[in-house]
Amino acid sequence: PHSYFGDVLAVTAAILYGLGDALGELWCKHIDRKEYLGMLGFFGAFWCCLLVVFTEYDQVLDLFRDWDNFYPTLGIMCFYVPTLVLYYVSASFFLVSSDATLLNLSLQSSNLWAICFSVVAFQEAPSPLFYVALVLVVSGVFVYELLGNQSPSAPEKIPE
Repeated sequence: PHSYFGDVLAVTAAILYGLGDALGELWCKHIDRKEYLGMLGFFGAFWCCLLVVFTEYDQVLDLFRDWDNFYPTLGIMCFYVPTLVLYYVSASFFLVSSDATLLNLSLQSSNLWAICFSVVAFQEAPSPLFYVALVLVVSGVFVYELLGNQSPSAPEKIPE
């Protein structure tokens, strides 16, 4: 019973993630990339802080109560936050010149690097289904790039 609910949550999250990228493409191409990044950062921080206060307040405090965990936790956050900022700024530049479909297809191929690390570091071979999925993803990127979406090359800004 819980696996079905987890599957529904995963599919819902994937749909919302794709919708967020499609709306990000619309905002970056037709409105303003800098405003998109500002709103994403502001509302992302607002909702994140609100959810942490209501759902995980004690767990976050536990991270900083133990001095043995303080510096590693702070180090991880000091690495994670700039990396996330770099990703979203880079993705917004990408979305100005390309589209969200190609971004999502390309991000799906990132599992290849995780598998390469797993093979080298842990000597674990992936399931044969991984190779089937990888061929499908790479062929999807190839077909999409070959055929494209036939959109105009210079998008116009939406008038205010």
